[in-house]
Amino acid sequence: MNATRLAVMLAAGAVIGLFAWRFGEAAGRRSADPPPPAPSTATWARDDATRQQLLADTLDALDRSWRVRGSWPEEIAQLNAALELAGALDPRPGQPCAVLDHPEAARLRRALIELACAEASAGTLDPRVPAALAKCQDPAWPALGRAIAGAAVEADGLVATTSPDLELALAQPITAELALACLVPDARLADTARALAEADPGAFWPRVCLAREAAARSDWPEVRLHALVALGRESASVWPRLALGYAALADQDWGGLLAQATYASAARPEDPRSGLMQAIALAQLGRRDEAVAHLGSLPRGTQSQPLIKAALAAGLPIDDAALQPGH
Repeated sequence: MNATRLAVMLAAGAVIGLFAWRFGEAAGRRSADPPPPAPSTATWARDDATRQQLLADTLDALDRSWRVRGSWPEEIAQLNAALELAGALDPRPGQPCAVLDHPEAARLRRALIELACAEASAGTLDPRVPAALAKCQDPAWPALGRAIAGAAVEADGLVATTSPDLELALAQPITAELALACLVPDARLADTARALAEADPGAFWPRVCLAREAAARSDWPEVRLHALVALGRESASVWPRLALGYAALADQDWGGLLAQATYASAARPEDPRSGLMQAIALAQLGRRDEAVAHLGSLPRGTQSQPLIKAALAAGLPIDDAALQPGH
């Protein structure tokens, strides 16, 4: 397993477990357990600081996992756990508003948007998420939540509709960058990405957006430019690797395709696109038996027409069943 991916998984999972076990009622302390001794003022201060740092580390690990892998099977559960422990989804009576007053309010707002994106993609919308975003003073945050909730789920991801909510979200740099992360690129998002990349040439999500948008136009030099800049910010990420894979496919660079697909598969093994890229490259490199065996081990569900066309051209046994999502 890729070491960077393992580190991200361990950070996102283990830190949440530690945070819940040490500080949260969500850890389920048994009633028979003896109560802890009354802490001193210094202990409370130390525990508060530790709790805040653990929460920050957890949210940062989840955010990085999103940049590296995209969505992952435990994403919704893990985001929910962190947000609930911080009181962002189920605030107790008299508790300060987490998205405004919590020391990690900025990270919590970001996590709420990531959760909204994950739930919209899965078709499961938790009303607590827009309710929490509605408490933000900046209207761009609830507007982005509404734009994500109203997006159409398509093969490439969430496709935003034309709405004042999206325009409002794109007007603020922080919410604009999150919109680029959540939504399939279109002309509006590409214009925003160019403006953000001009302000910060190394920004990750603007470059990923521009690479994906260039791939849709078959502008492969532009794809490589933006994808390589994105890799400079996040070298383990699946997003630029897939973009570079499509560029290699267009150039019939089978060795390059195999390399990029292997990197992408290490970041997100459940993504059928990277696995199909590997099978295509193996077949074109004369390793057909290996390619067919690899194809049979892949998760089902790719709807990428360029990859399906390339697989058929490589003589791979693609059937309708293999292209449908698994159940």
